Amino acid sequence: MKVVLLYFSTTGNTKHVALGIQKALEGAGHTVALHDGFAMLKEYVALGESSVTPLTEKYQADVVEAEVVGIGAYVS
Repeated sequence: MKVVLLYFSTTGNTKHVALGIQKALEGAGHTVALHDGFAMLKEYVALGESSVTPLTEKYQADVVEAEVVGIGAYVS
């Protein structure tokens, strides 16, 4: 199964959980693409984006091919 995990982590806790999920899924034989949401936002800013935009082709391929998409975010 192909899985995409997208996480937003400010303290590292959500990233730690996402990495644990990735490890468990890969250990079970699944393919996992892990993406840091803040890194994605930095790419948009570097490209001069100022509004919400569709995922870049780099990320679209992972999402289109995925059977499961997981999103993890911090709570404050």
